[in-house]
Amino acid sequence: PPPPPSPPPSPSPPPPPPPTGSVTIIVSSTAASCLNSQAGLLVATQTSIDISNVAQPTSIVCTDVSGGLVQQTTFQFQSDAVAFYNSLTTTAGINFWIFNARAEDSLPCNPILGVVEGSRNTAFSCSAVAGQVTTIVRSLCCNAPPPRPIASPVPSPVPSPSPVPSPTPGPTPSPVPSPVPSPVPVPSPSPPIPFPPFATFQMWLSSPSTSPNMNVNVDNVIQVLCPAMNSTIALILNSYGLEFSQAMRSTQLNGCSVVTPLPNPTSFVRVAYKFYFNLFPSEWNLVSAALDSENAIIFGHVMCESTMYFQTFTTPPTNTRDPINSVNRAPWLSQSAAGTVCYNDVFAPIH
Repeated sequence: PPPPPSPPPSPSPPPPPPPTGSVTIIVSSTAASCLNSQAGLLVATQTSIDISNVAQPTSIVCTDVSGGLVQQTTFQFQSDAVAFYNSLTTTAGINFWIFNARAEDSLPCNPILGVVEGSRNTAFSCSAVAGQVTTIVRSLCCNAPPPRPIASPVPSPVPSPSPVPSPTPGPTPSPVPSPVPSPVPVPSPSPPIPFPPFATFQMWLSSPSTSPNMNVNVDNVIQVLCPAMNSTIALILNSYGLEFSQAMRSTQLNGCSVVTPLPNPTSFVRVAYKFYFNLFPSEWNLVSAALDSENAIIFGHVMCESTMYFQTFTTPPTNTRDPINSVNRAPWLSQSAAGTVCYNDVFAPIH
């Protein structure tokens, strides 16, 4: 008789799932703790993820460690962790993260930041650190403009007294452990960025003066809203290493360049207020992106139902990014956001 047929081959096992990945941010400072900083750093990291074109993480966990804290962001796929690390460790990326962390009062004075993904790592500091190699980022320094016009509830740490020189020659060990040692030489600060001699771009806001908004008129805008947004702009400029006095040369109205009742002074229903910038396109793209954010609206004291325009300083102007309003930024500018992001009263305190 013929031999029995061979059994069918067993199916191949399914391929293993792609590896997960994580990005770890190390904040080296004795003043850093998850109790004081976890919520704000979560906002900063989540905001950076949202603009990085990566999938949402599966978790963001803060852990206290000796000399600071560690925030680990885990992604389902390693490719997303790699992409987020690449975005976060650029000059624009780390400055945007620092801007949002400072706006949330969650970043202590002069910390050392370490960002780690797999075998790659990058460290950032305000200035050169003895025995450590870091990229200098001036927005980490304590002399940055305050992110809000009220005192921070988290006190800055008291600086340690200068150590007494040791009679034994040799390098003085750093008081803060290096999060990411590297043999690369310490880079020197970037040279000053030149500025155009004339205004090149403008941001302006058109804010309703009608109910439920209150106290919106030219005098109150100049008294309250102009300096609030001006200080927010100053923080953003500083975070990118841009000198405020060179980038903003028309601030004669308490921080604003122009304030105008619309449609006319006797029967106005809105007030427009403008800020002129002496910036090149590459710098303007960074600054305008940071202004198109929830934190800029909170700390800039933007009224609900306002429209914010980002334009060239030309006649006629050209939008450099889409205007934002209560429709395309409803969680920030609609009436449902009143009291948490935008404001109904010019004289309301900063959230």
